[in-house]
Amino acid sequence: MLAATRAGQHHARTTVFQFLREPTLLSSARLRWPHIAIGAACLLLRNTLAVAAPFFTGKAVDVVVQHADLSELHKMLWLVLGFAAITAVCQWWMRWLLIGWSRHTERDMRSGLFQHMLQVRLVPFASLRRGEVLTRLTGAPEAVRMGYGPGLMHAIGTAALGTAALALMLGTAPLLSLVAVLPMLALFVALRPILRRIHTLSTEVQELQGLLAAEAQESFAGMRVVKTLGREQQRAHSFGVMSQRLQQTSLRLVRQRALFSGSIELFAGLALVLIFLFGGRAVLEGELTLGAFTAFSGYLNLLVWPMIALGWTLGLFQSADANLGLINKLRAMETEDLRGSIGLGPALIEARHLSFRHTDAAADVLHDVSFSIPIGATVGVVGRMGSGKSTLLQLLLRLHDPPRGTLFVCGQDVMDWALPDLRRQLAVVLQESFLFSDTLRANILFGHRVSDERLDAAVATAALTADLQQLPQGLDTMVGERGVTLSGGQRQRACLARALLLDAPVLLLDDPLSAVDAETEERICAALQASPSIRTTIIVTHRLHALAHADTILVLQEGRLVQQGTHSALLRAEGSYRNLWHAADDLSTVEAKE
Repeated sequence: MLAATRAGQHHARTTVFQFLREPTLLSSARLRWPHIAIGAACLLLRNTLAVAAPFFTGKAVDVVVQHADLSELHKMLWLVLGFAAITAVCQWWMRWLLIGWSRHTERDMRSGLFQHMLQVRLVPFASLRRGEVLTRLTGAPEAVRMGYGPGLMHAIGTAALGTAALALMLGTAPLLSLVAVLPMLALFVALRPILRRIHTLSTEVQELQGLLAAEAQESFAGMRVVKTLGREQQRAHSFGVMSQRLQQTSLRLVRQRALFSGSIELFAGLALVLIFLFGGRAVLEGELTLGAFTAFSGYLNLLVWPMIALGWTLGLFQSADANLGLINKLRAMETEDLRGSIGLGPALIEARHLSFRHTDAAADVLHDVSFSIPIGATVGVVGRMGSGKSTLLQLLLRLHDPPRGTLFVCGQDVMDWALPDLRRQLAVVLQESFLFSDTLRANILFGHRVSDERLDAAVATAALTADLQQLPQGLDTMVGERGVTLSGGQRQRACLARALLLDAPVLLLDDPLSAVDAETEERICAALQASPSIRTTIIVTHRLHALAHADTILVLQEGRLVQQGTHSALLRAEGSYRNLWHAADDLSTVEAKE
């Protein structure tokens, strides 16, 4: 990943602050342009009026030196105070409007990125490390906001302040102004290579932070494995090594930023020395009044501040560009089209010479599979591990795209369905029983509003009613992250109840009851078959006893459909199903003896 970062360095050097062309930023600017316009006006006025203080201070010095009327001195001081008050008001409105706008835009950017990630297709999403995604989702929009919020505000403000100060310097002492500006011109030449290194290191730091977060997230998610295998020290060492890499890269970035700031301070000091050398001589020779020299020094100080702020703002710009690059990598990932409007109805499912191969795989997972599942049927799918059972269900859900003309729902090619419409037809319980850190009730409902009667019916069908009595607060019990406080069987049955509440025409069960005892699984399968609703049910399972009452059973072997029929018919015939049945029966006998 870091190699890819370095490969893109040349491109990064040829672009100028790409984050200012970020679509969310431009859209937000068009929407809130009145706030931005007023804030920008306050910004320019505030920084323009800032030069009033040295101007009137210089006038006051001349009044004192010339022993003029005290009323003239008071007038100058009142003007200084008045301009300071106006500057303070402009400062408040400037920050309120511009920083406030940047916060709104950051929220829109982060929300848009999150919504995009929810729509990313399964295959590219599965290749990401979750910690990296979380780091980019939370930290990257903030870094981009710092560029177009405080960074841009200070860049424009200091440019206005510097322009006003330089104009007054030229009006006060033109030759002396040229002497003061020469070190600043040399400064820009010296800073170019430092800025390039800052951009590169900023990108590396952000990516290393993502890798570190991913390392921590995986260790915490797999805490049970870590503890049971006694690998705490190994994971701690791995985390420490990566943390040290981040520290070393961050320190290199700090050194470059320190060199940047130090260079500005050095050249600013050089400019000040030249001013006192040449300006002091002009005062002594009577070519310049003491008040004018005082004002000129004040203008120079105002010009030095933009130089110092330049280092900070350009650092923000480099960080914003680097983080926008990370965000755009996520935005470039292929997404699903989630628009749709077709209504629900009973579903007929057909496969016609279906073959499928995963991307970059050496062989097909499914070979020339054909079958027809009538409306309302209960169908079992069996086979040894790796025979393509789960892949078949994933193709129905369009988690992977099957070839056109090979898989149909309600007589329509699944590739022609709008994804939301297709997935509303299919309620699914996957092998991985995932629960959110919330109450059991909230996990089963999952945002749906149903009556208590429907909820109780789904819980009963999933054989979860008796378990509720063992939980401290029943359905309102907090289940912890990933449902850690529940047993594996309870998590699976909670996921089944959640799918039943969808009341979809097709129910897909991908070995969802592997952690449930055989008797309970048979009871659940019987309850599903006895359901009064017209529902087509496809059950993938290794427990053949649960399919005794299925209308038909599809037997897969190495991706091919080698048998199909009822449980009793398949047992009477020679073939894979009877071999699986005898293997399962022998295993049950061994387990019973133990």
